[in-house]
Order: sequence, then C-alpha cells, then structure tokens
Amino acid sequence: MSVDIAMPSSMSKLSLLEYIIDNALMVTITDAEGVIQYANQLFCQFCGFTQQELIGNTHCILNSGVHDDIFFTKMRRLIKSGDVWRNEICNKSKSGKFFWEDVTIIPELDSQGNVIRYVTIRFDVTKQVRSRMKFFHKSQRDNLTRVFNRHGFYNQAGQVIKSMSAAGQTFYVAIFDADKFKIINDTLGHNQGDKLLRLLAVRTKNILGDNTLLGRLGGDEFALLFPGNTTYPELCQLLDKLQHAISEGFILDRNKQRVFTSLSIGVAHYPHDGDSFSEVLKCADIALYKVKNGGGNDYLFYHAPAYAVMESGIADGKAPVDAARDANCQY
Repeated sequence: MSVDIAMPSSMSKLSLLEYIIDNALMVTITDAEGVIQYANQLFCQFCGFTQQELIGNTHCILNSGVHDDIFFTKMRRLIKSGDVWRNEICNKSKSGKFFWEDVTIIPELDSQGNVIRYVTIRFDVTKQVRSRMKFFHKSQRDNLTRVFNRHGFYNQAGQVIKSMSAAGQTFYVAIFDADKFKIINDTLGHNQGDKLLRLLAVRTKNILGDNTLLGRLGGDEFALLFPGNTTYPELCQLLDKLQHAISEGFILDRNKQRVFTSLSIGVAHYPHDGDSFSEVLKCADIALYKVKNGGGNDYLFYHAPAYAVMESGIADGKAPVDAARDANCQY
C-alpha cells in the first residue's frame, strides 16, 4: 500500500526542492572562472561570511593553508574537463576557525561541452575527521614512550623526506639503543626498565628539539631523522651533547639512586649512503651493529672511509671504541 504525502499547497515541487536543499545542504555556485555567484544561507551561517562578502570572491577566501598547490591543481584539472570532483577539504571560517567539509563540485556544461558554472555541495564532517585523526594519531604513537612507533616514524619520515627531496636537501638518519639495557631490565625489573625508556625518550627529545624526528622501533631501539642539510660538524655536536646528557644517568625510584646507561648510535647519510630512506636506515643499523661490537658508548657514521679507519685501527691494536671514535673524524 502506498502513502501519498501532501505538499503544502503554497509550494510547487520546484520551490519545495529548493527549500529542502537550502535547509539541508551548503551550496555555492561559481562561474567558469571560479567567482562565487551564489551562496545559500546555510553555508553563510556555517563559514561566518555574508552573501555580500562571498559573492564576487573566489573560494580562496576560505583557504586554510592545509592543502598544497598540487591538491588544488588536480581538482581544477578534473572539473575543467567536465568531471565531478569529490573530496574532503579543510577550510577556514571568517573567525579563523578551521573546519572540514565533504565537498562535491559538479560542473555544468553547455551544449558544446564547455563549463559554464560549477555547483558545489558541502557537508560538515569536522567531527568525523577529527575523530579519525585522533585515532590515527594514537595508532602512530608508542604507548610506552609517547614518541612515534615504528609505523608512525616511517610514515612521518616519508612525508618529511618528500619535502626535503623536493627542496633538494640532504639528510642524516640514526639508529641508537641503550647500552646494557637488558642487564638493567633483568636486574631492576621490567617496570623500571620501562621507566628508563620513557625518561630516555624525553631527554632525547629535549636535547634534539622538535625539528628532529624521533621514533621507537622496538625494545630499546630508537630512530632519528635530522633536519635537512644538517652538516656533519653540526650533527657531531648534537650527538656529543646527547651522549653527555644520557651519561648523567636516570633516577628511577624514590631512593634517588641513579641508574647509568649510554648510547650506541649508528648514522647514515642520504644520498651518500643510499638513494632511499629504507636503504639509508639499513646503513645506520649496520653502523650501530659495528658500534655495539666495539663496546658501545659511541657513534659511527656509515661510509667506506669510516670502516677503513675502524678496521685498520683494530688491526693496529687500538681499542674498538677508540677506532670507532677515530672513524667519526673521517669524512
């Protein structure tokens, strides 16, 4: 059995449709050049701009700066070809508040197939996107130390390296672990071992700053991605400073007894040691292995001259750590 729903007698089907759209959807219409010709009241209320402020402007008035030029170039290329474009966009309201929208841009074509205007329909998805971002953020973080976990470090490093490569910058990566951590963990217990890792991560972050990417790869092993174009002397200075800070020890319990550890650090350079992030990270891991075999408490750069010096140092009867330290002076 069908049920007929009567329309208000004062409304035609077209005006009813317009009424529904204006009260359920945020709508803007632009000409073929992207100049806004119409904005409905719901959108004006949402973004904070009046119709008078929007009409005659372009959507650039809403630009949040979150998306890069490539994002908008791809969008314009698609809609100019007459295809519908749909994606999520972060825009900025008149008050400066950021908001996310699910946006569909529909080109209207003339009889010749040329675009004459664009109709844009929007839905507010700010809560959904923020909830998704919050979940994603948690999935990228190490539960113990709150620095990036392995997956998060690789993901963030990929984005940073993409930007550095586009700017023609070189970079260093490092892998380090805490010397004799297993002994500390077995002697004092896992709770104290966990506390040591948390404090070590905090101190490392404080020494190296926010511009250096820090991640925990697992156990007591951490990875670092240094800012683009960091020089060799600058990096040595940072690593010396970090080694000194860690050597001061950590207070893990109320009796204020210090627990001491040191760092073994392997370092590699892009593009000197590899032409991809994974290759360079592997080189850093090899350098770390060399340091550990040499007794730890040092850092070593991965490259042929360093190994040649280290190996000749061992052959000449020098202590492995001293040989590794000599290697750091060769570049």
